[in-house]
Amino acid sequence: MTSTRRHETFSRFPYDWEERQKWLDLPFPVEEYEGRLARLQASMAREKIGALIVYGGANDIGNLHYLAHFDNSWGHSLLVVPASGEPVLVTNGIFHAEPIHSNVHTTWVKDIRPALSTQSAAKPTSVAEIAAGVVKEIGAASGTVGIVGERTIPHPLHAEIASFLPAARLVPATSLVARLRAVKTPREIALLREGSKVIDRAFEAAVAAARPGATEAEISAEAARVIVAAGGQCRLPHVMTGARSCLKNAYPNQTKVKDGDVILYDFVGQFGGYYVDFARNVALGKQPDLVQRMLDACLRANEEVGKKIGPGVPIVDLQKMMARIFEEGGVAEYGYPYTGFGHGGGLDILEAPFLYEGNPEPLRAGMTFYLEPMILAHGVAGVCIEDMVAVTEGGVDYLTNARRRFW
Repeated sequence: MTSTRRHETFSRFPYDWEERQKWLDLPFPVEEYEGRLARLQASMAREKIGALIVYGGANDIGNLHYLAHFDNSWGHSLLVVPASGEPVLVTNGIFHAEPIHSNVHTTWVKDIRPALSTQSAAKPTSVAEIAAGVVKEIGAASGTVGIVGERTIPHPLHAEIASFLPAARLVPATSLVARLRAVKTPREIALLREGSKVIDRAFEAAVAAARPGATEAEISAEAARVIVAAGGQCRLPHVMTGARSCLKNAYPNQTKVKDGDVILYDFVGQFGGYYVDFARNVALGKQPDLVQRMLDACLRANEEVGKKIGPGVPIVDLQKMMARIFEEGGVAEYGYPYTGFGHGGGLDILEAPFLYEGNPEPLRAGMTFYLEPMILAHGVAGVCIEDMVAVTEGGVDYLTNARRRFW
C-alpha cells in the first residue's frame, strides 16, 4: 500500500517515503513500532475486527503517537490499520499546504495521504472520506471497523466516517491499544529513564537559581533551559514560592523568593513524545510546625509506599498505606484522598494505570506511573514529592532520582 502520490492541487516539495527517509526522526528503531502493530493486529484477529481507524488530534494524540509516531498540533489525523499489512496515515494537520513542512518526516508509516483543512490556502478535503476510501481498498467496508478514540473523536468527524462506510459496523476499540500501552517495553522504559535524568538535572539548575530575590519566572527559565538543551520539550516548569505553593499548578510569575519560603517545583518534560512528571520542595529556613509536618509526612509517604510497589499489588492497598501515613503525621485533612495519590503516565500525562481512589486493579510489571504524595494547606503552603516509577518483576524502579529532602 506504499504511496508515492502527491496531491494534484498542492505541494511543491516531495514527501514520498524515499524523501522522508532522509529526515526520519524516531526515538526507537522501526522494529519497535512494527512489534506494536503486530500485537495490535493479533488483538484485532481475536476480536474479528477487519480494520481500525485510530483518531489523533490535539485533544487526544497518544494512540496515534504510539502506533505511528506522528503528532499533529492542530487538525485531525486518522490512521487506518488493516487486519494484516501496513497502516495508512491520513491527516489534515498540514502547514503551508506542504506535508514535508508538517512533521511527516517523524512517522515510520510509509503511506501518507494528506488532506487540507478549512484553514488551508487551497480547497479543503475530507480526512473521513479519504480514510473510508482506504477501508474500502482493503476490503473491510462491509465488516466490523473499530474506532480507537471513540470518546474523544469529534462527533461530526465520527458521523462523517459512518456516512462514508454505511455497510460497516463501527465499534469502540480504544481498549485494544490501551492494553498494549499500559505495559511499557524495555525500550520505552529506557527512554523514560534518560528523560528522567534530564529532569533531575533541570531541578538541580532550578535549585541553584533559587536565591532570595530571584523570581519564580527566572528560576523556571533555568529548568526549561536544561530540558530544551537536552532535546526535550517542556511545558512551562512550575515554580511557586511561599504561600503561592498551595496553588500547586500556578504558572511562575514575578513573585520573588524570600528567606523562610518553601518553594514547590513541579516540572513536566517530554522526550520522544513521552512525559516525565516530577515535583520537589525546598525550604529556605525553619518552617512552622504545620509545614514541617507536611514535609516530613510527604517524604515518608513517597519512600514507604514506594517500597511496597510491585507486580500483583492492588492500587487500593498502596492508597490506604499513604492515607495511614498522613493520618499518623497529623496532616490527613490536607492530603490523600483529597489531593490524589498519583497518575499513570507515558505518551499521555494521564493514562493507565488509573490511580483513582479505591481502584482494586493489581499492578503489573512494565507499568509506569507518577507516585505523587501531595499535601496542600490553602493559604499556607503546598508540598509534593513526585517521582516517575516503573513496576518491575522484583518491585519498583525509581526513574527520577533527584535528592528528596531539602529541609
